[in-house]
Amino acid sequence: MIPLIQKPAKSPARDRRQHTRYGFSTTLRFRPAVGNSFPWKSGRMLNMSASGILIGGSEKLLPGSRLELLADWPGFFHGAGHVRLLVLGEVVRCEDAAIALRILHHEFQALEGRARKTPAATAA
Repeated sequence: MIPLIQKPAKSPARDRRQHTRYGFSTTLRFRPAVGNSFPWKSGRMLNMSASGILIGGSEKLLPGSRLELLADWPGFFHGAGHVRLLVLGEVVRCEDAAIALRILHHEFQALEGRARKTPAATAA
């Protein structure tokens, strides 16, 4: 009997990402997104796409955990010279010294007229 649907031939492992990743290295702060009682921890953004962010950090987090992120955004955004990126993300995997997040919500905040502070200084 000939099957009506054939299994595709096995191919070498391929990248299943839907969006291009961009190397983007900047410091950031993150904490669990379950209230303001948790302290901010330091990390580093390693790369990002339209739907996800890879951050460096030694935390071991469970997939499905939600995090808040704060990062200074370089350059201009809609005429603002200094902006901060705020992200609500969900952990999709945590391996080695990296945490992969799915972006659930993001927002840019213009910080014009304020002294430039790092996320570490403003989150503390």
